Amino acid sequence: MSAQFQPGPAVGTDCENPKTAVWDSLDPAVGGATTRREWRPGDHVLGFTLVEFLGKGTFAQVFLAEQEAIAGRLVVLKVTSTPTPEPDRLGRLQHPNVVPIHSVHSAPPHELICMPYLGRTTLADVLRAERYRNPSHPTRFAHSGSSPTQPGTGSVPVAGLRMLPAAPPGDGLLGDHRRVLRLLSDLAAGLDHAHHRGILHLDIKPANVLLADTGEPMLLDFNLAHDTTATARGPVGGTLPYAAPEQLAEIDTRAGHAVDERADLYALGALAYELFTAEQAFPAGMMSKSEFKQYIANRRTVPSVRAAAPAVPRAVDAIVRKLLAPSPADRYQTALELKTDLDRQLADLPLASAPDRSPVERLGKWHRRNPWLALRLALAAVVGLALGFGVVVYRQEGATRARAAAEQALAAQNQMPALRLDLTAPGDSPSRARGRAAAERHLAAFGLPGDDNWRNAEPFARLPDGFKPGAAADLGELLLLLAHARTQDARALPEDERAAALREALRLNRLAEGCFAPDAVPPFLFAQRARLDGEPAPAPTEPRHPRDHYLEAVGLIADGRFRAATGPLERTVAGAPAHGAAHFALAFCRQQLGQYQRALERYDTAHALLARDPRPAFNRGIVYGLMQKHPEAEAEFALALAIDPGHAESHRNRAVARLAQRKHPEAEQDLTAALEKGVSPLLVYPLRAQLRALRGDATGAEQDRAAAAAHEPKTESEFIARGLARLAADPAAALRDFEAAERVNPTSLRAVQNQAHVHSDHRKDSKRALELVTRAAELYPEYAPARAGRAVLLARFGRRAEAHKEAETALTLSDAADVAYQLAGVYALTSATAPADAGRAFELLRQALRTGFRDARTLAADPDLDPIRNRPEFGALVAALKDLNR
Repeated sequence: MSAQFQPGPAVGTDCENPKTAVWDSLDPAVGGATTRREWRPGDHVLGFTLVEFLGKGTFAQVFLAEQEAIAGRLVVLKVTSTPTPEPDRLGRLQHPNVVPIHSVHSAPPHELICMPYLGRTTLADVLRAERYRNPSHPTRFAHSGSSPTQPGTGSVPVAGLRMLPAAPPGDGLLGDHRRVLRLLSDLAAGLDHAHHRGILHLDIKPANVLLADTGEPMLLDFNLAHDTTATARGPVGGTLPYAAPEQLAEIDTRAGHAVDERADLYALGALAYELFTAEQAFPAGMMSKSEFKQYIANRRTVPSVRAAAPAVPRAVDAIVRKLLAPSPADRYQTALELKTDLDRQLADLPLASAPDRSPVERLGKWHRRNPWLALRLALAAVVGLALGFGVVVYRQEGATRARAAAEQALAAQNQMPALRLDLTAPGDSPSRARGRAAAERHLAAFGLPGDDNWRNAEPFARLPDGFKPGAAADLGELLLLLAHARTQDARALPEDERAAALREALRLNRLAEGCFAPDAVPPFLFAQRARLDGEPAPAPTEPRHPRDHYLEAVGLIADGRFRAATGPLERTVAGAPAHGAAHFALAFCRQQLGQYQRALERYDTAHALLARDPRPAFNRGIVYGLMQKHPEAEAEFALALAIDPGHAESHRNRAVARLAQRKHPEAEQDLTAALEKGVSPLLVYPLRAQLRALRGDATGAEQDRAAAAAHEPKTESEFIARGLARLAADPAAALRDFEAAERVNPTSLRAVQNQAHVHSDHRKDSKRALELVTRAAELYPEYAPARAGRAVLLARFGRRAEAHKEAETALTLSDAADVAYQLAGVYALTSATAPADAGRAFELLRQALRTGFRDARTLAADPDLDPIRNRPEFGALVAALKDLNR
């Protein structure tokens, strides 16, 4: 029987778990000679200590290992008998839903692929556990490509090696269709990333989806993947229950078929079916050639998820049916198209591509998106009945007043997304000022904060009883957010004014408590009060409502704890998919963590939910700018201006994007428009002076410099802008401006970082610079660039172990290109005394280039890279960067 007719991997990707692994491979004891021996946990192989045997497949054996040169970090080591194209394919992919590659170590004829250790649970493990736990499920399962690791069969105790967590992250996944939808959305994002880079996976199945310990689903095992940019490709493989009909036809006939991205989408559909129903859509056993042809023919019938799991919504069934369409033309055409439908289903929006025909479900979605409109319609009906049946005038007036009360409550509800963004905007005083004014107007309409009897007065008393708890809770949230904004703004006030502002914030906090039912007070309220009055907070209660999680995240973001905030925000959007402000805040956290691709995806969701707000598009433009993708940034700023032509900051930032593309006339037009629309002259004149000088307009440039000099900065942003404009000519004056910015805002990260830059690069005072970057890391412990800057300075001082520890911390926080580049400098510096560190430096430089670093001038002049500059690998990187910049 040919291998392709096995029910498991068609080309051998299943994972076995014998007690020991035997391989014709490198013998650690003889330093690389090829001998036949058993590899066991505890062995040392090319700088790795093997911790645990994880499995063996056709292409490789896989170990958990410690990388000795990098603080003994845990990695997965994949050892192949011959080199494979997998490292090249993975090297082109940098996405949070694709397992990345750290490095490749060559020892002919073997290849060691080093990847991060992110967890050990796959979807196959989750499904298997469900079958063991619930044997009442149908047993239509065939081998899905992996076998369970039994305790004691794949590891040997090794002295000194730490124990590893074994709690599976997939508990509760099956049966929770919303969690499954979010997982599928994440995988679609990873596929979209791979497809745009010419990579087809072609073996998506439960065993090839890792559930990281953080809960993120990640695609792994690209051994069968195809490179669509290659001039020739090998035969198609796959795993039968998940392979698309055209994939099966090619396996059967070995004739070329049009296998493209839609085959991966089909496999994702088969995976989705299995997650929703706990059974395979197309189970496959051992079969003859004729049986295999019939198996292919049977794919003309598309199974229904609801037939096996009636609780799954009809819209979800429609999505899976479209994925499993026999003809590729009838499926989703791109992974992004699929992700759009998945996200729309999660946000209670009509599907964009699959049929969404159930009127009951569509009405339910509408009601969940617009709960206050239901109130409005109910009250309109009350008024209509009053008029239609000729009741007395006072009842007509009462109904009219009730409708007016509902209109006020509805107005407050409709404004909540924008108010949440305004009142919680980090480092954005103008937005907070706008939000405070709007919040105070809405609260005043209900007698807050002055009327202690507001519940019994109009308009609140006129609301139907069933809507009062929700309306009161919204008012309570608004009071808490207003108190939060006052607390943030108080940081920049003189002592007496700051004390008064904090007293007012405490008053708002106390008023908010009366807006919630006693058993529904957000834990954030007590934490905020403890900060304001200095008294210990009561024992924290478990957040129960999406509002509770959102408010918890607001506090974490204000403290710079962006990674910690992602958990509560994920729980917020899980419970309230249409919570646009939570999606926006989650995107902002991803942006601050340097997870730019994930930030873009989440801002896209926020844009769909906050269609009239320019900020999701504006922030997408900022992220593209950070990624050095200036045309994309320009397009996003243009979109923000189309939404709100008065959004002046979009003009200024579009000018920056245009300047990077040498669109000088258009950039100057934007800067002039920014001035006219109210952007501070100190944020515009220096930039326009620079631009005019580039255009040869010396007179205009001098006029702009003089105009900037005539303005005295008052805000944090103005001091920083003037400092940056002065930096090249007068570092001392620039330093004074950055120090003044910190006085205005004692928690200003930009002010502290720029001070550190002046001391490090201009005054050559590394000791003071280290003190400042340490303060930045203390202020914002999860901001990777601050940690990376500290690592560089520690390396300059020769404190190798501390520098490496800080560098690896930064890498866990961010996958941004600029962070990888900074950290390459750390290992380059320490390689002067520890030559083995050079390998890690080059690894990080390659990562930086793969993820978007394009600054050839900095690479050529950076003194931190001098210890590795004369190596051949450095010359190859310089040449590669030149090619990328063409």
